[in-house]
Amino acid sequence: MAIGLINPDMGGVAAVAVAVANEYIAGNGFCPNGDELWIYFSECATGPNYPQVVCRPVSYSGGG
Repeated sequence: MAIGLINPDMGGVAAVAVAVANEYIAGNGFCPNGDELWIYFSECATGPNYPQVVCRPVSYSGGG
């Protein structure tokens, strides 16, 4: 909600990211071994697309 107060456009993106994360956790549980949940965003012709939600080690250096 705080992100939406600062920047309404980013607030919408943050809300979608939280919804995607909640859906993933509801279906798969939390990430094992203290890993972090990563959501890879991409754009497609019909709007935002969230093709990949994965658990990555905290030390993972690849961009997301």
